[in-house]
Amino acid sequence: MGLAASQARFLNLTARKTNLEYEGQQINQQRTTLANQSANIYNQMLTLSVPTPPSETSFQTIQYNFTYGGNSYSINQVTGKDSDATVLTTETYTNNYAMNESSNYVTKNGSQYYVGSSELKLVSTSTDTGISDAANDIKNGMQAAWDADVAAGIRSAKTIKTSDIYYVNVGDEKNPVYRYYFTTDVTNATYNADNKSTVTTYTAGSKTEYAQKSFKNAIITRDANNRIVAINHSNLGSTSLSVTSTTIKDQAAYDDAYNEYEYQTYLYEQKMNAINAETSVIQAQDKKLELRLKQLDTEQNAISTEMESVSSVVKKNVEDTFKIFA
Repeated sequence: MGLAASQARFLNLTARKTNLEYEGQQINQQRTTLANQSANIYNQMLTLSVPTPPSETSFQTIQYNFTYGGNSYSINQVTGKDSDATVLTTETYTNNYAMNESSNYVTKNGSQYYVGSSELKLVSTSTDTGISDAANDIKNGMQAAWDADVAAGIRSAKTIKTSDIYYVNVGDEKNPVYRYYFTTDVTNATYNADNKSTVTTYTAGSKTEYAQKSFKNAIITRDANNRIVAINHSNLGSTSLSVTSTTIKDQAAYDDAYNEYEYQTYLYEQKMNAINAETSVIQAQDKKLELRLKQLDTEQNAISTEMESVSSVVKKNVEDTFKIFA
């Protein structure tokens, strides 16, 4: 190879090597960009909160209950010292004044009235002042029944008193079943030859009612687990009443929280799947650039070897050319 040819070859190799170095720089720049994108995706992943399922204990409360006078009480709040506490409760009791209409034969016998073998009695022969709560409930229920008939055009308006109401036990003494009559219906009844007449009667239905009650200066007793086991108050008979505890779970709230957890889990998985997909694309692109960089490195090593060979030829040609006249 001549001097000129050797120099041309050396320059060509130098240009190729320069191009390879430039392409390598471009690839490194692209890999740096991919690394920055990967870092951004990783930072996004760090901002995600992993959903945690709701704890059932977070939706459980301890309900304290006791009974007194046939009614049940649930404790809503206890404030102050246990030796001098203020206890807020909800009293649950049954009120028998919802009247259900029915019909029954009434037998007339002299001045007394009978249903079967049971004697009719007045709910009260006195005025309505000072009557019992039970009698008052019956009166209110019968008043509502009368008013319903007034609205239907069957009766004329009237204020019902307990002395306007008969009652009869159609059960027995151990298991009484009471029926109630308006006295006017009984006294104005027209009886047939068998001394019988059908008169409208009413049975008292039960209705559960609630009342908020507060007990001040109450004495609270607790067990080793700090749970209330007894309460004492003058309005509760001044005796230590046993208190039971029941764990109540708000199932509806727990179900709502668990549904929200499943929804958040779905969103979290969607975001993680998107991040993993983006990461996979970046990794594939980076792998491709890495392989290309290795190819460039191999080519550069080959060119460097050839350039050393050509350089030796050029050097020899220079020596041979300029030492002719030596």
